[in-house]
Amino acid sequence: MAVFRQVHTTFWQDPEMIEYEPEEKYFYLYLMTNPHTTQCGVYEISPKLMSIELGYPIDTVYILLQRFIDRGKILYSKDTNEVFLLNWLKYNSIKSPKVMSCVEKELKNVKNKAFLKVFYDLCIQYGYPIDRLSIDLGEEKEQEEEQEQEEEQEQEEIEALSKGLDRGSNGGSSSSYSENEFIELVNLYQQVIGPINSLTSEWLQDILRDYGFQWCKNAMLEAEKRGKRNKKYIEGILQNWKTSGGMRLSNDENSRKIDYEEAAKSKYRW
Repeated sequence: MAVFRQVHTTFWQDPEMIEYEPEEKYFYLYLMTNPHTTQCGVYEISPKLMSIELGYPIDTVYILLQRFIDRGKILYSKDTNEVFLLNWLKYNSIKSPKVMSCVEKELKNVKNKAFLKVFYDLCIQYGYPIDRLSIDLGEEKEQEEEQEQEEEQEQEEIEALSKGLDRGSNGGSSSSYSENEFIELVNLYQQVIGPINSLTSEWLQDILRDYGFQWCKNAMLEAEKRGKRNKKYIEGILQNWKTSGGMRLSNDENSRKIDYEEAAKSKYRW
């Protein structure tokens, strides 16, 4: 762990940073320079410890954490108490062999495996020569969890059918979503469309709430399959599925084109 962290002078000139409140600037600087930070940008710290070191009430810490999550600046895992600074790799090069060696050691201590997938994709984006094999992505465990989830979902569908309910008739709506689902969707968005920002982060949370994880995931994959890698097209797919009463993939016999007039009315236009 280094005894200092570099902060670019452009930090103070960034148009977005100029709009921040003093409390927000201080909190963001703290996230980048506190003694628990690492070379890889992922580190473990609890809200209680942040509260003690900053001198803020713990409720304020929670509010600020959520604010920076919504702005697409960080990811935070409540399960593992880990912070991921999403812009860290952009301003802190890891191309040096010495730094790369340090980073690979730090990654072995990262508990949230979903963070590792995002980290790997950012390395690809910024051209860092990271070895995928050196990162334990936890894929085997994830496959086991997916199998369990599929079995649970199958059981839920059986129970729903026994009560005369049609799960597909609700337009894929979902009032809540899990942290891992959001992180997985962020990761997929970066693969299919491109880098994520604060507006994109809010947009992903909105469509997750309105359509549910499975629909959002499949809509992104469907857009990629059709060579239409943009948010508007994804919105059109989701709106079309909702209007037609069910998810229709391009290899389905009954699939049809997106209704662009409906898509244009979507509240998620940018």
